[in-house]
Amino acid sequence: MAQPYRPFTPIPTVTPTTTTQEVTDWFYLRRAQVEALARSMTIKSDISPDVMEFLGRKLRTMEGRLTGGIPPATVVNDLQAWLGEGGDHGAWDFYVAAQTKQDQAELARQAEAARSLAVDQARNRASAAAIALTKTYGSGLLSDRGTGRVIAGLAVVNTPATFTGISGVDKHTHPSHPVIDELLKGTHKAEEWPQASCAEVDALKSYLHAAAPPITSIAQIPRGALVFHAQVWNIGGPRGGKSSTPHWQARGACANCSQWVEKIGALLA
Repeated sequence: MAQPYRPFTPIPTVTPTTTTQEVTDWFYLRRAQVEALARSMTIKSDISPDVMEFLGRKLRTMEGRLTGGIPPATVVNDLQAWLGEGGDHGAWDFYVAAQTKQDQAELARQAEAARSLAVDQARNRASAAAIALTKTYGSGLLSDRGTGRVIAGLAVVNTPATFTGISGVDKHTHPSHPVIDELLKGTHKAEEWPQASCAEVDALKSYLHAAAPPITSIAQIPRGALVFHAQVWNIGGPRGGKSSTPHWQARGACANCSQWVEKIGALLA
């Protein structure tokens, strides 16, 4: 199992509860990082690779003193005194700056990877929620005009929460919500059906009615945290020289929903 990334930490303060192993681990990590930095340096670096290698040997010696039984406080005090006297010729500060920069890049990469994974998981949950509801309506859902209705799943990133919705206000599970009303004010009717009738609106209503603490403004909806997936009932029949049986199929956001989905920074699955 991979070990978690361990970024730079300052010279430890030794207290009566500090163990020799804790200080030894600190020296081991610093020495390993300094030696790796020395190997990556060239004569064009801002500091000589030889100076960095010398720092690595110094840390290795102190690490050995710890394993040889010298008290941690003594070894740490000796390191601080040596650095204070300039025995490292600037290598320590160079190492700290370089390692801090590397840590920042690695931690940012890990955060982005974790974010991408969380979004992918939310996309899967949103799809699963919508598909599960379509199975309740295995024979489909038609509007009064005979066209297929839409089922939407909504998942919240980094939580297990999912919500569903069905197009057509007559199918909505909740009354309107003040934030929905405000959100739809900024849209125009781009489809033949009203903006308020969409399945994604119904799913968003369920999310807003369940939110704790309550969400009372558009600005409070967390950007990038909501993921929608829609399934539409395809009535089947001949099309493009082919014929299909009635079935549910994935569908992107309609031109009505696309307006407010973008506004709140929601994602689609």
